[in-house]
Parts: sequence; structure tokens; C-alpha cells
Amino acid sequence: MIDRFEIGDVILKDVYDVTIIGGGPTGLFTAFYSEMRGLKTKVIEHLPQLGGKVAFFYPEKWIYDVAGLPGVTGTQLVEQLQEQAESLNPTIVLEQRVQQIEKDSDGYFHLHTDLEEHMTKTVIIAAGAGIFNMRKFTLDKAEQYEGKNLHYSIRNIEKFSGKRVVVSGGGSGAVNWAMMVSKFADKVWLVNKSDKFHASAEDHEKLLQSKVELKIPYTITDLIGNNERLETLVLKDENGGLEETLSIDDFIVHHGAQMELGQMSEWDLDFDNNKIRVDAQMATNVEGVYAAGDIVQYPNKRTLIGSGFFEGQTAVNSVKLYLEPSAPKQVYSTVVLGKRK
Repeated sequence: MIDRFEIGDVILKDVYDVTIIGGGPTGLFTAFYSEMRGLKTKVIEHLPQLGGKVAFFYPEKWIYDVAGLPGVTGTQLVEQLQEQAESLNPTIVLEQRVQQIEKDSDGYFHLHTDLEEHMTKTVIIAAGAGIFNMRKFTLDKAEQYEGKNLHYSIRNIEKFSGKRVVVSGGGSGAVNWAMMVSKFADKVWLVNKSDKFHASAEDHEKLLQSKVELKIPYTITDLIGNNERLETLVLKDENGGLEETLSIDDFIVHHGAQMELGQMSEWDLDFDNNKIRVDAQMATNVEGVYAAGDIVQYPNKRTLIGSGFFEGQTAVNSVKLYLEPSAPKQVYSTVVLGKRK
């Protein structure tokens, strides 16, 4: 296989050895290991930042089950994985969603995104549980404040320093977000239409001990503001029917997320309950396409961060042998990277 398509002096497309779809923890470590194995690697992530579900939902939540790390926040884990991957210079593409994969008669894959086409010899799908879409706040006025001070994600928690913030939701995500924001904000309310939260007993106890003020069971009935910012929330007490207003700086909504495969379901892959079936080599039913992480299914599969790392390494080693059958089945970083430094 050639690495570039050219007409005269014009380079039409760079062809990569492997393109990884998904820039979460599994995708990032897979990119590092792929470059370590001497493969020209590209990562395509549909979000504007790397880190996937961990960065989006749990930026400040502590993770304790990653080998070698006694405790690390979601943000810290992603930062370290990104630093590790970028040390070997894979190509990283953000804010592009792969919509279609085509394999041509020469065996090259053409990955069509919403913006351009990418060419690659192999593919590793590390797309987590798929595309997650946050459930929107349902009041009609909500849309005009989205992207201003109505938020469906937390990317820079320090921006809430000194602010008055309302978090809406009754799940573990909303509980954790409220507690995280309360470390920086001047005032935080957590509003839930039920008097119960779908969170662990440990998180519920932490919530009760935090400085978050609970508004339960309350329903948000109106949003008041100008054209630029939301300024006031109107709440109704579900027990007595009394109304109350809260003057706010920011409004964060966590009503859960809808996970979907999107156009991935049309890629001629063998799916089992929205997971891609793979064999012991992390190979799918399509020759040259592999998968790793939460998206895969095989007997006794476990959806753990550590499992994703192992599956990513296995997929890369399979890609290496697919492209170079005489290559070593595995290599050691102490040898490979020791030679480079």
C-alpha cells in the first residue's frame, strides 16, 4: 500500500496506517501505543475536546481503579493520557463526526465526516458507548439561553467562582456536578422534582454534608431574563404549590443523556445489543476494522477503563501484524522508546 495519493506535484490525500475513531481514554492510549509501534496514526473525535465520557461527565470526580494511580480526577487522567499520546505526535482531529466508512477495491478505507474525507489502511473504533446527547431543558424559553449561561456540560469549573448557580436534575451526574461547582461558587442550589435522588448512598451522604442547598421536590416553571442572559428561575413547591424565585448567574442542566450509535449502525458491522462483536484480536467482521473499549462485546466483557487500555493494545498489535505480517507480535516501551530518547 502507498502512503500518499498524488497527481503530478499535488498531494491529494495522506494515507494513515490506522485511524482511531474516538478520543476518549481508550482512544488516547490506543493512539500512543499505535505510534509506539511505528504506525502512522490519526484520531478523529466528534467533540471539541478530548476525553470522551470521562471528561464530559466526571471532570472532577475521583477515579481509583487505574493501575499505578492511587487516585486521579477525570480531568487529570485525560490530561495525562493526552500528554502521553501527544509525546509521539499522532494527528488529532476534533469536531468531526465519522458518518460513513467505505472500503475501495485497493483495500483503503475512506472515512467520510461532516467536513472532509480521511484515508486509512485500517480502522480502530474506540467510540465509547456511542454518541451521547444531553437531554435538553424542556421549557420553550430555554433555547435562547443555551450557549450563554444555560449549560449542559461543565468544561471549566473555575468559571463558576463567586457565582450563584442552580443545577437541575435528580441523577448521580447532577448530584456530582452540584457538589463540584459548590467548591467554587458562592451559592449552589440543586433542584429536583422528586424528593429522592438516583445516586449512590455515598454520594447522597456527601451531598447532605456539602454546602449545596436542596430544593426538593420543586419544579422549575419559568425562565426570566433578557436576550443575552438568564437572570431568574421561578420554582414551584410540589408539596404546597407555593412559588419561589431565585436570582442566578448560571443554570446547569443534567437530566441525563441519550446514547446512540448514530450512523455507526450503518457500517456493516456485527452488533450485539448496540455493541460491536469482536474476536480475541479485537477484529470485527470487516477485515481491517478493529474496535476497543466500551463499544465492544465479547464473552465476559467488562466496561472498565483498564479493560479499554488492554483492548486498545491488542487492537494495535493486530493492526501491526495485519499490515506487516513479519513484525513482532508485541514490543516493549523500555526498548522502543529507550532507543528514541
